[in-house]
Amino acid sequence: MKTPLTSILGYSDYLQNAKCSEEERMNAAGHLHDATKRLENLSTKLLELTYLRDEEIEQKEIEINDLFSSLAYWTACIQYFAVEP
Repeated sequence: MKTPLTSILGYSDYLQNAKCSEEERMNAAGHLHDATKRLENLSTKLLELTYLRDEEIEQKEIEINDLFSSLAYWTACIQYFAVEP
């Protein structure tokens, strides 16, 4: 988040203090827009991560043998119904 903020501050300072042509102002405004969009995307991703972290994840204990038995059963079913080319 620091990089987009640094860009925004740098280009806004440039626009306020520099004597520049209209073309240079438009270029700086484009950079400001791009940096603002990057900051917006980072903020959105941070909020999404915060939301995901705060959700409770249901954990369930399972027996490893039961897991392998289920895997073997479904593998056999898939092989039985598999269509040969």
